[in-house]
Amino acid sequence: MKFDQIDCVSTPDDMEKILSDPDRIQHYDLAFLDLQIPLNKELDIRDGIDFGRALMDIKHDLKTIIITNETSHSLLLRAYKELSPFSIIIKAEMNLETLEKAASMALEGENFWSSTFSEIIKAVLNDDNTFTQEDYKLLELLSSGVPTKDIPEYLPWSVSKIEKRKKKLREELNIESKSVLKLVAMARKKGLIS
Repeated sequence: MKFDQIDCVSTPDDMEKILSDPDRIQHYDLAFLDLQIPLNKELDIRDGIDFGRALMDIKHDLKTIIITNETSHSLLLRAYKELSPFSIIIKAEMNLETLEKAASMALEGENFWSSTFSEIIKAVLNDDNTFTQEDYKLLELLSSGVPTKDIPEYLPWSVSKIEKRKKKLREELNIESKSVLKLVAMARKKGLIS
């Protein structure tokens, strides 16, 4: 497979350069995105999802392929829902053949998922799974050490609702203790958060 145009983003300046040239972006057919990219406060870009969204705001039919080390259900689910990528490949499963297959399939309008992502998305989207995207966000916030009283700054919930969701999450994960540390540890053990 041969690419006519390749641009790499490794710094916030690279992001600004690419996003400031909408005509150039119109020539893109495919974007390979890493979820872990440098923060760009000026452009309000925190990760590869934000950057992908910025590219797709300029070219709506841009096909995206996500390549990542992340296996956090919440981050991958966010990428899946917000970018509708044609492929998500976990780096440990990536090789030249995988990349070529993902690119070819994306250009033909078909999806390609690495086996790890396939398992993650099946678990996340399983009918028995009652976790919402907000539940994953709550778990991420708790794992980052954000106190319950401060979570309403990140989620549109009252402290009372947060306590109820924590209780439901403990029930879902079969945790009898009210300890946030045990809740976070079990969520990590089950691969719900990184």
